[in-house]
Amino acid sequence: MLGAEVIKVESTRRPDPMRFTTARRDVDRWWEYGPVFHGANSGKLGLTLDLTHDQGRELLGELVQRSDIVVENFTPRVLHQLGIGPEQLLNWNPSAVVVRMPAFGLDGPWRDRPGFAQTMEQVGGLAAVTGEPGLPPMLPKASDPIAGIHAVVATLCALEQRERTGEGCLVEVPMIETVLNVGAQAIVDHSAYGVVADRIGNRSPHAAPQGVYACAGEEQWIAISVETDDQWRALHALIGGADLPTSDDRIREHDNLDWRLAGWFATRPIGTVVERLLAAGIPAAKVHSPATAARHPQLDSRGFLERLDHPLAGPTDLPGAPFRFASRGAAPWLSGPPPTLGRDNESVLGGLLGRSPAQIGELRAAGVAGETIA
Repeated sequence: MLGAEVIKVESTRRPDPMRFTTARRDVDRWWEYGPVFHGANSGKLGLTLDLTHDQGRELLGELVQRSDIVVENFTPRVLHQLGIGPEQLLNWNPSAVVVRMPAFGLDGPWRDRPGFAQTMEQVGGLAAVTGEPGLPPMLPKASDPIAGIHAVVATLCALEQRERTGEGCLVEVPMIETVLNVGAQAIVDHSAYGVVADRIGNRSPHAAPQGVYACAGEEQWIAISVETDDQWRALHALIGGADLPTSDDRIREHDNLDWRLAGWFATRPIGTVVERLLAAGIPAAKVHSPATAARHPQLDSRGFLERLDHPLAGPTDLPGAPFRFASRGAAPWLSGPPPTLGRDNESVLGGLLGRSPAQIGELRAAGVAGETIA
């Protein structure tokens, strides 16, 4: 995407854990079916290198010398244990932008703790404000893309700096800090005003009524949000009952409003209800499952989902870019399916790094490279 050639480096002993997100354990090479891996890795080249092996580190060094950007998200100690810390990476290529994405940062008392999205959402406070009142916190499951987007912005800034200085640099993007950045509102509320945010389910501190309600039929849900008095008057004209002219009135009476709305929606088909609400100027939408969202006529008309043919999983719809350049129109973004494990070993090791077929065979025999889980 955007013209960059991305080489994803894994090893046969430690492949990307996202490969293991599949429920299809009953097929050969089951690790090639992970939907999370597919969604995050389309268009990349796939290379396997065992970095605990001298030859693996040597090959990585040659690859770094030919690269503009190096991205890793190990705990800080891992690269040093392998003998390829950031100093070594920049020694191999002084003009490289080295992006490190540890869970908690390169220093501090938690520097060597591993962390994943679930960890960040607990430590960063997102889980504490997600869920229903009086029930356990829930995981928003958004921290991975949050960290990734922040890293992209930081990397682009570093590339622009390199254009001006001609020098590479080390960029640190701790996952926990990206999560805290997104949750800044709750932090500011507490630090400035002493307000501790609580779980309010689908409600809002600023809009009422707001929630998700069941319509007639099985698994037919509608989401609405009433933010203004005009929107409330339009909704009140439809559902009747006691008038609540101000937002404070409606927030205070939200339980009763939920009861009234639940009864009104329960006997009505969702398609008709959504159109009536939208026609009245009330924000409303059907709650779609992933299956129906993928077939939504709006997305379909814009060609957002692109179909790629994976050699094992077969034809698969994958999200394209969530933006457009006017000069490109609706041209596809994705250049190819996600790589199977080590798919591009021969083209990278041979074509880019100059190893002969015999040498590549020796690397496979030594376990440095490979195409199946060890």
